[in-house]
Amino acid sequence: MNDINLDLNRIQNGDINELAVFQKNTREWVRVVNEEFELAQLKKKGRLSIPD
Repeated sequence: MNDINLDLNRIQNGDINELAVFQKNTREWVRVVNEEFELAQLKKKGRLSIPD
């Protein structure tokens, strides 16, 4: 979360390159969170067996 705050501070200071990096990093973070959520849902429904 601190990385996101640092990126936002840079963006607010007007660095368009930082905006592009922030968007890329945010997309990657969302992708990872979605994957983890989907795995948790499958595991919860008993359709996926992954050790804790």
